[in-house]
Amino acid sequence: MLPPLELDQQCDELAKLLQDCATKHVYRPGAYIFGQEESSQSVHLINSGMVKTVCADSAGGQLITGLRSRGWILGTSTVILGTPHEDSAIAVNTSEIAEVPAGRFLSLLRTSTFLSWYVHTLQSSELADMAEQRLLLRDAGSGGRFTHFLCKLLKATGQNHFAEPVRISIPLKQYEIAQLVAVTPEHLSRLAKEMERRGMIRREKHSITVMNPRELSRSIHFDSPFGAEPARLALASGFGIDSPQ
Repeated sequence: MLPPLELDQQCDELAKLLQDCATKHVYRPGAYIFGQEESSQSVHLINSGMVKTVCADSAGGQLITGLRSRGWILGTSTVILGTPHEDSAIAVNTSEIAEVPAGRFLSLLRTSTFLSWYVHTLQSSELADMAEQRLLLRDAGSGGRFTHFLCKLLKATGQNHFAEPVRISIPLKQYEIAQLVAVTPEHLSRLAKEMERRGMIRREKHSITVMNPRELSRSIHFDSPFGAEPARLALASGFGIDSPQ
């Protein structure tokens, strides 16, 4: 995604563009914004808060497929293609969402260079995320994947360059984080305990304090994970924090 400062500017411009056609809603934690298989009648711009996307698995449970925060427009692909939603969108914390009717959004997409480029950026970011996840699953140890998850949260808040401790709120259940990291909840607990033992993080209820975000982010070359051999080797080794599953 965009750097936080640039993202703020882009969101302000986007809000101005959509102000005459958007309806704002505030969703409480756990509220559905739209459901899987529902028809795409509108797109949803996240003004604040965090939204998780989930899909039903074969056992009838829910599999978390992504986390989205400020500036992300939910439902663009399904509105453009005219297909039902492939997953559900659920507010993780209190979230303000601007809803734009599909017809108005498509009209603006054809006439606004800014909106067209913005959506291209979002969709390219999503493709890059998918490729990155394949790389992580192929080459990374579980410790590397958990560290990468923390770094993404830091980068989303613009705090990945800080040298002093930073507290990041994680309003997710342990099993949801485990799904994103592709480990069991029990193994995730072991990884977090080991990182805490090494002084890398401090765990609190619903939050984690990263003791040196700059060092953690630099250790995996977060801004250029593809083709960076030191990053690949660090991920593959799990930064030495992997423990038997």
